[in-house]
Amino acid sequence: MPSAHNRRLLAGLTAAALSGVALVGVGAHAASAATGSQIVNIADANLGKGYCSTNSAGGRGFDNSCTADNGAGEFWCGDFVSWVWQQAGVPVPAASPASVPSWKNTSAYHALGSGYVPQPGDAVIFGDNTYPTSGSHIAIVTDYSNGLLSDVGGDEDGGGNPWWSTSKVQADEGNGAAWNPNNHLFPGQSYEMWVLGYVSSGASTTPPPPPPTSGAATSDSSWSVYAPATKTMTLFGLGAGGHLGLTRSTNGGASWSNWAEANAYWQLQGTPDAVYDADAKMTMLFARGQSDGAMGISTSTNNGASWSNWAQVNAYWSGFKGDASAVYNPDTKKVTVFARGGDGRIGYTQSGNAGASWSNWAQVNAYWANFSGDPHAIYDPDTKKLTVFARGGDGRIGYTQSANDGASWSNWAEVNAYWANFAGDPHVVYDPDAKKLTVFARGGDGKIGYTQSGNGGASWSSWAEVNAYWANFSGDPRPVYDASTKTISLLARGADGRIGATRSANDGASWSNWAQANAYWANFSGDPAAIYDPDTKQSTVFALGSGGHMGYTQSVASGWTNWAEVNAYWTLIGS
Repeated sequence: MPSAHNRRLLAGLTAAALSGVALVGVGAHAASAATGSQIVNIADANLGKGYCSTNSAGGRGFDNSCTADNGAGEFWCGDFVSWVWQQAGVPVPAASPASVPSWKNTSAYHALGSGYVPQPGDAVIFGDNTYPTSGSHIAIVTDYSNGLLSDVGGDEDGGGNPWWSTSKVQADEGNGAAWNPNNHLFPGQSYEMWVLGYVSSGASTTPPPPPPTSGAATSDSSWSVYAPATKTMTLFGLGAGGHLGLTRSTNGGASWSNWAEANAYWQLQGTPDAVYDADAKMTMLFARGQSDGAMGISTSTNNGASWSNWAQVNAYWSGFKGDASAVYNPDTKKVTVFARGGDGRIGYTQSGNAGASWSNWAQVNAYWANFSGDPHAIYDPDTKKLTVFARGGDGRIGYTQSANDGASWSNWAEVNAYWANFAGDPHVVYDPDAKKLTVFARGGDGKIGYTQSGNGGASWSSWAEVNAYWANFSGDPRPVYDASTKTISLLARGADGRIGATRSANDGASWSNWAQANAYWANFSGDPAAIYDPDTKQSTVFALGSGGHMGYTQSVASGWTNWAEVNAYWTLIGS
C-alpha cells in the first residue's frame, strides 16, 4: 500500500505543549553549524526502522514516537523529523512536533510557489484530501535537483491497528523515484497527496535565491481580491440602496465573516473593483458613485477590518459610464486605474504613493473612441508592459500597451480580425510559466473565443472557440491561473443560468469539454469572478445566484466543490 495512505494526527496545541517548547525562527536556524548532508545522513541511517525500533543513536524510537500516550505510540512523522534535526543540532521550530500544522505555522515555513528552493535537510509538508491545507504528513528533503524532489519520512507504509504499529521510515513516499513537487502523488486515488511547502532547517551554507518579483496578478482585477501578506480573500457585492458590502475569509474559504458595509460615505452603482498593493500591504477598492458617476476609492491597511471614507479619485473626470479596472505594477510600486467615460473614451489615473494622491484622469490615447465595453488591464512582469483591452462600439476587441508604466501608450489596435461583433467584455490571464497572455471574450453568437500572445502582445493568434461543447453563453468568461498545477480554468454563465467550466493544462493548446462547475446551484444571475490562493493551492469562484445569494465553489482534484452560500447576512443585487 502506498505510504500516502497514512493520515496524520492534527491535534490542537495545548497550553502545556506551548509552554514546554520554545518557538525558534529562521534567524536561530541559521546559527546552526549543521550541514544539510549531516541531516540527510542521519535520516538515511534509520531507513526501515519503526516507531519503537532502536534508532541510529542507540536509543528507542524517535522523540515521543514510542512513549506517547503512556507507551501506546502516536502518528510519528513529525517526531521523526524533530528527532533527526535535534541529532544534527538544529533547533526545532514546531511548538508541538508531532502535529504537522505546528511545523507549518512557523516563520521557517515557505509555501510552494513562494520562490523558495528546498535544500537537503529541510522538511517538506504534504496535504491530502482530508487535510488539504493544514498538512497531513512531513518528511525530510534529501535532494532537490533538476526540479525533482527526494525525501525520507517516518511513519510511512503502515496499515496495522494502530497505523504506526507497522509503519516505518522510507524514501520518496514509496513512490520509487524522485518526483516533481508541483505534481500530485498517486493522483485520483484515495491517498492522493501533494506538497504544500517547506520548513527551512537553516543548515544549508548556500542561501536560497531571492523569490521572484511578487505582487503581479495573473488575471485582470475583479470584485474579489487576495492579500498574500495576510492570506485573506475579500469579496465585495452591491446591496440594496447602493450600499457596498464585503466579506472575508482568512482560512482558505472554510468560513466567511458576516457581510458588512465597507463604509457608508457614498451610495454606489455598478460593479466594484479591487486591487492589492503588495508594497503598501493595502487593498484598494474602486466603485462609481450613484449620483454623479464619479469614481470613488476606499482603502484598507488592516486586512479589511476598517476602510477609509469613500473619496473621489480625482475630479478631472466624472460621469463614468463603466466600471474600473485596476492594476498594480510591483516594479514601480504604482497602481493604475482605468475606466470608460460617459463619452465612450477610456481614461486612466495613477498613484505611486499608495493612493494618497492621483494624477489627473487622461485619455489612454485618441486612436479609438466610442467604446461600448469596460477596460480590463494586466501587467506582464517579463516584458514590463501594461496592456489594456476593451470592446469598441463596433464589437471589435482593441488593445493598447505601455512599456513605460503609463507615461505613453501605443495606438489602439484590433487584437486580430478573425472574429468581430463581440457582445461581451474581454478578460485576460497571464501564464508566468509559459510567459503567455490569453484573452477571452464572448461573441455575438454566444460562443466563447480566445486569442493568445507569446511575445508580449506584439502579435496574436487567430480567435478560436474555446470548445464547442457548450454555446449560447449569456455572461462573460473569467479565467484563473493555478500555479500549482500550471492550469488555466475558465468559467462562464450559460443562457440557462448554469456556471460552466473548462480547463487547459497545456496553456490553451487544448481545452476540456465545458461542464457544469457542479449542479448544486443553478439559475445564476451574475457572472463569475475567480481568485487563486497560493497558500491553499485552490481557485475559488464566486457568482450571484437567484434571490441575491452569493455562492462560491472551490477547485479540488475531482473538479469543483458544491456551491455554498458565502453567508446569508446580506441579500445582494449585484456584484
